[in-house]
Amino acid sequence: MLTLALTQLSLPLGNKAMTNSTPAPMPADSCIAQAFVKVEKVLYQGKDNNGNDVIHVEWSNHANSFCVRFGGGFDVPGKSDIQAFGNEVTVKIKRRLGNEDSGSAKSSTVSDGNDTVTNNIKIPRANLETDPVSFEVKVRTTAGMVMTRTAQLKGNGAPSLSGATQTFNNHSTIPNLFSTCGPTLQISALDFFPGAGPKPDRVTINWAAGLPPAASCLEPPKISIVIRLTRPNGVVDLGQANLAAGITSTTIAVSGTPGAVASFEILVTASTGVVLEKVSNSSGPF
Repeated sequence: MLTLALTQLSLPLGNKAMTNSTPAPMPADSCIAQAFVKVEKVLYQGKDNNGNDVIHVEWSNHANSFCVRFGGGFDVPGKSDIQAFGNEVTVKIKRRLGNEDSGSAKSSTVSDGNDTVTNNIKIPRANLETDPVSFEVKVRTTAGMVMTRTAQLKGNGAPSLSGATQTFNNHSTIPNLFSTCGPTLQISALDFFPGAGPKPDRVTINWAAGLPPAASCLEPPKISIVIRLTRPNGVVDLGQANLAAGITSTTIAVSGTPGAVASFEILVTASTGVVLEKVSNSSGPF
């Protein structure tokens, strides 16, 4: 079973391994990319009462931001209940006469950065089997989360900000952090320009999007927009755009024959974050 410990555990004497840990690369593009895990210590603790070999593994996670969490699940668009990835520790041992055995532990724990995690991995041992002489340890977890804020504007007639009912919806792959780490979004203007003949109807939208101070090292939010115009005959015409971070205004052409608009729905979404798998490998003699 996994336990979180902020201080080093007091352990029985064992054979301390000289580990060769290989944390995930640390590119400098964002706090999520820079986050990493590292195997700190591997000890052989002998056999338990059931004859299993017990390998103690201690590893740590590191992040530069409160908004980078470890063990969160990968984002599934349209799904609000995201299953946590947690972490997985796998140990393979080689015995004195060359035989190999392995064991693992899996947890759904989501933790903040700069924690120490400990595992006691039990590996079955056959009768008359020899002691382990070396190990290979692999730690797998995730770092980061995906957060989106969507403004929904709905109204009758042609699109206008004064004639729109505006609501906001937030989404995060890790609960209870959006108010501190999620993107901000505000729609400042909405205008409709009717087309004629081959020239389509167009909608211009202005907005402001950003990040709160705690999330300032994350990637600035990107913007996606979906426009639905319902015509008097019930036909729904669409316009869409995906825009890079830093853009604050766009004009989008709407498909279909230009003409009267019975009602409209516009979705503007600001999104930031990514979930990356983080791995640390360590090997050495006992």
